Amino acid sequence: MKNKRLLSIITALVMSFAFLLHIPAERFAGNAAEGRLYNQYEEKWQNIIFNKYAFTQNSMYISGCGIFSFCNAIYVLNGNAIDAVNIAAWAVDNGSYQPGNGGMYYLSFYDKVESGYGELFNFSIDGHYYGRITDQRLVNHLKNGGVAAIHVYGHLMAVTGYDETSNTYHVIESAVSSTRGLEPVGWVPAEKMCSGNTNVDWYALISDTTPPVTEVPDAPQLSVEKNLFPVDEPVKITWDSVGNTDYYSVSVYRDDELYDSIEPYESTEYTENLPEGSYKFCLNACNVVGKSSEGKVIFTVGDVMKGDVNSDNLIDSSDIMLLQKYLLSSENLTEKQFKSADMNRDGIVNAFDMVLLRQLLVKQ
Repeated sequence: MKNKRLLSIITALVMSFAFLLHIPAERFAGNAAEGRLYNQYEEKWQNIIFNKYAFTQNSMYISGCGIFSFCNAIYVLNGNAIDAVNIAAWAVDNGSYQPGNGGMYYLSFYDKVESGYGELFNFSIDGHYYGRITDQRLVNHLKNGGVAAIHVYGHLMAVTGYDETSNTYHVIESAVSSTRGLEPVGWVPAEKMCSGNTNVDWYALISDTTPPVTEVPDAPQLSVEKNLFPVDEPVKITWDSVGNTDYYSVSVYRDDELYDSIEPYESTEYTENLPEGSYKFCLNACNVVGKSSEGKVIFTVGDVMKGDVNSDNLIDSSDIMLLQKYLLSSENLTEKQFKSADMNRDGIVNAFDMVLLRQLLVKQ
């Protein structure tokens, strides 16, 4: 116990000394990559300053790796995007983060962060330990779907996966530096993480506590800008984001035949230039349990809307009434109305078109 306490004190002093000296290394901006929510070396972090403990070198740009590595780890773990400034201010207030005066005191931070944010962002801290990245405890945790914050000399990163076949670790580096030689996101050999400036000497185990999904999502509510689009105008259909959804399933039918099928994950918009025809757009919200009931909208691309016999941009019973009067020779149709009433596009308006119009109304 005394040895661990002594090691903790020495580690904190080393971190403090390193940050106070701040010997600059060559820096790379890094490219945005899947799972990397924060890049410490974006210019905006130079302006995020905390003056509680120091007045120089106290921006998140200089000493934000502890905060950013934690936020990146949680983002990969369960998709929750934590506000880095918010949690940094919280950590400054409780003394576990002192930019300009040592950066993050990670032992204190990981003792407190679950009680502060665990319920809100669905995670638990399953302990933190001095040890190497090859520790079986850490390897098993990664293989079981957990993530970890790891400490190397004067720096913290996130590790979010382990590949047993290649003995590599998926590492997210928020502050890319030539002194460590890592990519923003990548698979790194175990040997690399056990030597030099990337030698791991401590790690915190983080697990997902998101409640399991037990119900299918609600049906999405669709909105289309209008019912009739010119051929050269993009069709835009939007829907409200549906909770409890992993992805959406889109099916677009043109003249009753499947025209397009996609599965967008986060987008809530479909925008396309479509050829002339009558369309039905169908959408389901989906998760591991199943699909929601279907949301759908009907529209036309062209100069007239098929079935809109009375030209009011709606297809309803009034169109059937007008078509019936025409078939009984008690009402005339304009050229545009005739084209809309010609449901099967055979150049004739007769009883077959009435049947098709009734079927179209049933489908809506």
